[in-house]
Amino acid sequence: MIPVAVEKGHSSISKRSSLELADIFIRYGEEYRARHRLSRKQLSVMSAIEGCRTGRFGYHVDICDECRHLEYSYNSCRNRHCPRCQGIARRRWVNARLNDLLPIPYYHAVFTLPHTIFSLSLYNKALIYELLFQSAAETLLQFGNDPKWLGALIGFYGILHTPVFTGAGYGEERYGSICICIS
Repeated sequence: MIPVAVEKGHSSISKRSSLELADIFIRYGEEYRARHRLSRKQLSVMSAIEGCRTGRFGYHVDICDECRHLEYSYNSCRNRHCPRCQGIARRRWVNARLNDLLPIPYYHAVFTLPHTIFSLSLYNKALIYELLFQSAAETLLQFGNDPKWLGALIGFYGILHTPVFTGAGYGEERYGSICICIS
């Protein structure tokens, strides 16, 4: 744990009780950084997550309007990669999306390019990803229409995901994610 300085009398700052990503970074981060070559951005993200809500970024005081009770809380790092900081924003976003859903079953399917085809996509992205989504659509329609499986008319949409893993020996990987709505 990172030691923090708290003003005298401000001992009501709450402590975490469960294991979080920051705990792993704090415990193993120094060794990991020594063994792996990380970019400045990756080092900055790790540092921000390690210091999030520990006092490194200061604290703020909330005062109850009725009883004047004081509540002290450590400031967050506000890094977009931090699970603590993005937790509330993520829950708000998900809840907003849930309000948009129709009252029907939804399923999630992922179609991934093999590495041999992925390397071709570097030279003709439009064609390869059009073929990925076209084959995914044909597969879903075939299974959806087959009475053995669903026997239903399905609707779906697809999104191309491009996670990039660097610093650990990984190359770019891309996959198509399809949300399926069955009525």
